[in-house]
Amino acid sequence: MKVLVHYRKSEIEKSLSKLIELKDQYLQNSYGIEKEILDLFHEIEAFFKQIGNTSNESKISSLKIYLDSAIKGINPETLDLVKLNRRKVIKASSFHCLSESSILLENELLEVDQLLKNCYSHLSQLILSVLQSKAITRNELALIKDITQVEALWARLTSSNDQIALINTKLKADVLPQDIVLVLDQVITQIK
Repeated sequence: MKVLVHYRKSEIEKSLSKLIELKDQYLQNSYGIEKEILDLFHEIEAFFKQIGNTSNESKISSLKIYLDSAIKGINPETLDLVKLNRRKVIKASSFHCLSESSILLENELLEVDQLLKNCYSHLSQLILSVLQSKAITRNELALIKDITQVEALWARLTSSNDQIALINTKLKADVLPQDIVLVLDQVITQIK
């Protein structure tokens, strides 16, 4: 299922920000941090379910079970009942879950950033080419003030040029049309 890439990026960044706060709490030996970690994992799992990313949803679910096992007094590594040093097992499990979830979200953010970077690269080259061929002028770009005007320009360009329509089709294979318009807005703002 395709989801607005800008939305994915925003949600991943929010989750990473919360993870950083939890890591700070971990370093301060905050008591009860494991419940906050589980709450965050519920949010992250719901997000991955919403966007249809079952692989990452499953990984987060596994981390939840890992931490929950430690909380219930079961060593998640050996599955033995913990009789002594239960707090240490919970703390170690919390650290493991924080580390693994950070890696997962950072990789997801890299993937999203790469999609946006590719889109930006294609669109910036395209706009420079269109300017060079004088299909549009810098003055036309300067007059664009809002996203609806960007959308109208994109519609005009894709309907008037087969090459641009092909690029549009290629971009839509990776991102939604709304993402294309948002990135095009960034390109136009930089070129103005």
